[in-house]
Amino acid sequence: MPVRHEARTAAPWVREIRAVREGYGLNRPDFASLLGYSDRTLAKWEGGEREPYRDAQRRYEELRRLHQSLGTIMRADSIPAWFQRNNKAFSGQAPLDLIRQGKMDLIWQMIFQLQSSPSL
Repeated sequence: MPVRHEARTAAPWVREIRAVREGYGLNRPDFASLLGYSDRTLAKWEGGEREPYRDAQRRYEELRRLHQSLGTIMRADSIPAWFQRNNKAFSGQAPLDLIRQGKMDLIWQMIFQLQSSPSL
């Protein structure tokens, strides 16, 4: 059984989930809520004790891609503050709250508009 635990710990998702969570500047409970699971479950995934469920993997992948795309329009170290700050472009809501409300598409639209507009 220890061999199995070592294999799980070496799984790429162990490092990746934590890296994306930290890239957003979120604590475990906040990131877990975006995935739709408890912070205890997220801790088990990050610790290599369990593999994330398929629906959580899909949700995580969507959050990872969003973070990667945000990195094309702003500095990566600016993402955490931007993500949690109320934004006029989103009717005064924080991007984090939009995701909680199932409105991630509004953030994707903003990214698309910024990427496709000519540089000044």
